[in-house]
Amino acid sequence: MGFSITAEDKAVEQQVFKPFGPGYYNFKVIQATPKTAKTGTRGLHIRLAAFHANREYALFDNIWFTDNEKSRKRYCRVLQCLGVDPEKHPDQDTEEQAQMLGTDLIEKSEVRPGSLKVIRDPDKPEYCKPGWYLLTEETKNIEYGPFNDAAKAGKSNSESDEDIPF
Repeated sequence: MGFSITAEDKAVEQQVFKPFGPGYYNFKVIQATPKTAKTGTRGLHIRLAAFHANREYALFDNIWFTDNEKSRKRYCRVLQCLGVDPEKHPDQDTEEQAQMLGTDLIEKSEVRPGSLKVIRDPDKPEYCKPGWYLLTEETKNIEYGPFNDAAKAGKSNSESDEDIPF
């Protein structure tokens, strides 16, 4: 049984991929599953595909349906960065309503991917997680991809969590 390496395989092998790490990325919602926390708070567990330089990276996040200001702000940001009006999804009292919202996020992100800032997970520094979801007007002068070496060396605070407003 024989096989051969195609020209496409060789081209992929020779590409220099930028590493994935803290930085700015476009993303799509790949999956959204209703979730209930141990406390009884309802939410959505979302699987994201962040992409840059012809590569996709899996990220996961939870958005919670609660009146807690921090959670409510994050919920609204996720929806707004994908062009979904939070007022059109005011109630998430049932699993069916949550699933409808999840379907809406998946469909909207296919048409118009969102942008986000990826940060290191403080509890697991070997992993990254969504830090802040960006509105369209906030993406005008952003360089997508991992933060540059100057930022990693501490010459810029672009990798810090200080500018995440929650």
